[in-house]
Amino acid sequence: MVIITQLSKSILLIMLASLLSACLGGTIAQQIARTIATSTADKIVANAIEEQERKDLIVKQNAPLQDTVPDKYWAAFVTSGFNTIQPIAMPLPNNSEEKQAIAIIQSSPLVRVELFNLLIGREKNKVLESARALGATDLPEQSQWSQWQVATGMIEGNKKLITFLIPPEFGKIPSGAKAMVEIATLGELNVMRYASN
Repeated sequence: MVIITQLSKSILLIMLASLLSACLGGTIAQQIARTIATSTADKIVANAIEEQERKDLIVKQNAPLQDTVPDKYWAAFVTSGFNTIQPIAMPLPNNSEEKQAIAIIQSSPLVRVELFNLLIGREKNKVLESARALGATDLPEQSQWSQWQVATGMIEGNKKLITFLIPPEFGKIPSGAKAMVEIATLGELNVMRYASN
């Protein structure tokens, strides 16, 4: 019904446009009339198509669904779940184990040291070998010993002489230079951590 009324309006407009073009007699007037007529007809047809598509969509949405057997994999997925996990009760450590763990966690102090000299050759290897024999775990691999330096120096304010490792990233350090050295625990070697000005 809507389509028929729209088509009748478009036909009426086309007729008016043709009469107008006949009256005006000019080619410009004919072109204007044709443009108006075709654009109006295009709008009417587009509206009619949209209306029909809307009606088709409503019919599809209201269509009854087919009664089919659900897919067995879909049903298994929808009804699946997780097994209940039972917590495992473990006894708490007794106090002596806690004290041992606390004793292991210690911080090593940093001290300011004035470098006296570097040990080289046999002296350097002797210090590293004796630290390894005592069970030092912070030593570099034996293949890298040539890259590391071993030095002696005096702790400022304490006047105590210590031996310490210098990692390769610090390069060659001259005598009299200041360094921040981490004092190691028993059986380990002290290690230079920062160059100090």
